[in-house]
Amino acid sequence: MRITRRIVNASSRENGLYASGMMSDRYIALDPSLTVRQALNKIKQTEENNLYFADCFVVDKNNRLLGRLTLRSLLLAEMDELVSNIFTPNVIFIEPNTRNSQIIEVMRQNSLLTIPVVDNRDNLIIIGAVSLDILASLVEKEATREMHHGAGIASNAGRYYLSTSIWRHASSRLPWLIFLLFASLLAGALVSHYEASFIKMPVLVAFIPLIMGLAGAGGSQSSTVIIRSMAVGEIQKGQYWRAFYKELTVSLICGIAMGSVMFLYSLILYKNPPLGFVLWLGLLATIVFAKSLGMILPILAKYCRMDPALISSPLVTIIADIFGIFAYFTFATIMLDI
Repeated sequence: MRITRRIVNASSRENGLYASGMMSDRYIALDPSLTVRQALNKIKQTEENNLYFADCFVVDKNNRLLGRLTLRSLLLAEMDELVSNIFTPNVIFIEPNTRNSQIIEVMRQNSLLTIPVVDNRDNLIIIGAVSLDILASLVEKEATREMHHGAGIASNAGRYYLSTSIWRHASSRLPWLIFLLFASLLAGALVSHYEASFIKMPVLVAFIPLIMGLAGAGGSQSSTVIIRSMAVGEIQKGQYWRAFYKELTVSLICGIAMGSVMFLYSLILYKNPPLGFVLWLGLLATIVFAKSLGMILPILAKYCRMDPALISSPLVTIIADIFGIFAYFTFATIMLDI
């Protein structure tokens, strides 16, 4: 019988938790020379607290992985049938340094209940397995890590909030806050640069929070959607341009709609069509830029072998805010002649 195998590639350059810390010895290893009756008897004799037998693994005398055998296949086979005749040789396996996010993705995509862990791709000696019951813990840890990165917090996955020290909480949040502090000072300096403009027309100042708020919200929406789609495998390498075109179209629709609302608001409240047109253009440019940025940064992170979640919402927000202020006051300076 020809043995074919597939391995989940691992990269030690990426951060995260690994299979070595999550694997278990709760699996059944069967010799290919056993009959179905003997295999079932072996399963029955195994302690309940030390097994996960939805999937069994077929190994040789040196514990080298040969294939996979489901409990369903065993139950449906004739009792005198040999395991070597019914196991599946096309087996997917992982190495100890495979990231948890990769394990979750491959188990989901291939509908696996258990995935074996081998010492390396050459020896193929099985040293453990990651099963469905462990997967729930993996998903929780990965989701926590993604949420922390998205909020600009160094990951404390695996640690409970109340049991984590105050210093660790502070140190995990402070770096991003310091970065945002200096970025906000840059945004403030940009506003000061246009001080002469809003002295001539003070009403311009009233719309700065609106421009900045919508810029941050639009960028965060796109980055969240794209990072999630990349994480679950909905967007692959060859589909980046298609995703960018879709996000660009969405941003144009949103920008035109919100700009039109502000144009009407300006006409009704201020009776000032030029101001309304400035708001329309400013919002359109800001939303298109913010959503495009939220799309591009996670993809660039992926190309640079970084975790896309590290391109967090605070980073997208502050860059979009600075551009929004620049675009808004540039249009105001040109169109209102101030």
